Amino acid sequence: MRARLAAPLALLALALAACATPSTAGLTPWDQERVTELSQQVLARANAWHLSLLQQGRGSGRLQQLAIAIQQQSASLAAHLEAGKGFPDTVYSYRDLRELMDDADVGVDASYLEQPGQDAWARLAAALAELTPYYDTRPFGK
Repeated sequence: MRARLAAPLALLALALAACATPSTAGLTPWDQERVTELSQQVLARANAWHLSLLQQGRGSGRLQQLAIAIQQQSASLAAHLEAGKGFPDTVYSYRDLRELMDDADVGVDASYLEQPGQDAWARLAAALAELTPYYDTRPFGK
């Protein structure tokens, strides 16, 4: 009887552990005001990067799709933080944004952006790099 219960209980424990909020060990101590400010900077720079792509005639394609997704995800993260939500409520929004930014970083390296687009990307990447230590021990862009 015990053997029949051991496997399901072990699976249940594993499932519950997977649903737990990620650890904040090794992260910069949480500062709601600063993290909210940084998220607003990321959003503003995401908007500027998207505009620079449009001005360069890059209104379609994978990089443009990523720019739109980054805008949407950074807007969502900023809105949650502005509403007072902290690390446990925003970490997955950050992770989604980080994944999009990682994909775009590869796309930017592989594309032939004009200087204004490269500069706008560099400002966006720098803003995310400032936000990252509050959410992730892996630095962005390195």
